[in-house]
Formats: sequence, C-alpha cells, structure tokens
Amino acid sequence: SLPTKLPTILIGYGSYGQNQSTSYNPFLQPLLRRGFSIAYAHTRGGADLGQYWYHFGRGKYKEKAVEDYVACATAIAFAWNELIQDTKEEEEEEERVGGLKLISLPTHFQKEQQQQQPVVAKAFSAGGILIGAAMNQSPSLFSAATLINPYLDLLNTCNRPDLPLVQHEREEWCGGKDGDFCRSKMDHDND
Repeated sequence: SLPTKLPTILIGYGSYGQNQSTSYNPFLQPLLRRGFSIAYAHTRGGADLGQYWYHFGRGKYKEKAVEDYVACATAIAFAWNELIQDTKEEEEEEERVGGLKLISLPTHFQKEQQQQQPVVAKAFSAGGILIGAAMNQSPSLFSAATLINPYLDLLNTCNRPDLPLVQHEREEWCGGKDGDFCRSKMDHDND
C-alpha cells in the first residue's frame, strides 16, 4: 500500500528514444530515508519498451507521452486498486503498440473524490517539456515539480532555423513542422 502523508516522486523523460535509467541514484537516498516513494513513468517516446514505443510517442504522437505520464500520476494519486476496478468495468476499444495491449486509466475524477497520494513531478533535460505539458493538462494532480537542467522553450527553439539540430527537434516534438502539440501544450506559453 502507498503511504498517504509523504509524496511519491514520479520521474519521467520519454524523449529521443532513450531508455530511462532506473539504476541506483544516491541523490534519492535522503528522500527514501524520510519515507518518500519513487516511481518511474516509462512513457511513450522513450525506448523502454522498444522502437514502437518510441515511434508512438514522438512527432504527431507526442501527446501520447503526456497522456502516459498523467495516467501514471493519476494511478498513484487516486490509488491503483480503485482505478483497475473502474477500468475493468468500462469496455473500450483495445489499443496496441508494438503488440503490447495498453490499458486506459481515467485522467479526470469527480470533484468529491479526494486525491489520496500527493505526487511530485520530476524530470531532467527534455523531460521538462513532458512535465510542463502534464502540469498544464492536469494542474491539480501535482503537488510540486522539480526539473534538472530542463529543456522548456521548444516553441522558440523550433522557430530558429539558425540553431543546430532544429530540424531534429521539430521531428521529435512536432512531426517535422510547427504542430498543435508545440503550440498548445508548452509549459510557459499555454493560454
């Protein structure tokens, strides 16, 4: 069972087809000793579950990585067991990525439902865009966020063709052009 007082730190990345390291991190030890929980969200866009997982979380599918992260945070915040029962009751069309069956977790709850577990979003580098978009999508779900060397200004970066790797960034985040994800989910440009 999850502790109900101290937050769970949900670490996410989900970019560039990189696996997220879940190896021992001595910097997390003080938090673990104090009773915090650590969880990793292996969102689409990373390669944790193969090339299909990467492909269906980049470009025009980038929003899927955000949905995955929000679903993980929701599962933690509202108690996993209750969500699994709710999911089994709903009959939805099956979604598969690379032969893997995906389950859909609800991301919105009734106002009378109380969040049982605080969630702190954590990421580094390109994970900053993931966290910014997730916090814009579901701001009340997160108690706080901690970002290490975050990449946050995607929109301005992709509009500067004089910068190196801009085309690569556009392909990774926007499907090669200034797509809806780039405009609608940016952490500091969201209306």
